Amino acid sequence: MLAEAPRWRFVAGVLLAVGLGFAPAHLVAANREEAKFAAIDKHVIAVQTAADTPEAYAALDKFRAGQIERKLSERRKIAFLGFGIWAGVAALLAFLWFRVLLRDP
Repeated sequence: MLAEAPRWRFVAGVLLAVGLGFAPAHLVAANREEAKFAAIDKHVIAVQTAADTPEAYAALDKFRAGQIERKLSERRKIAFLGFGIWAGVAALLAFLWFRVLLRDP
């Protein structure tokens, strides 16, 4: 039983680091995605509202496609940011768990 204690402490540390690191990453990513997408949607609505000629209406499809690409680009950036935050927080928590809390006297 005592031989398994370090193994369980290792597993618990890894699970805590990964699990608790996800929360701030998810919150930041969700908040940024909501803000970025709202700004893009607001711009699309403004351009669509201003379209009052047949040429402007014809250009809307190309404009919307560009804005969809912009949303996808923003989503990729936010995903990389979220993964970076997740990795950073998980590394910090793992360091605290293994080097500070479980340090042998």
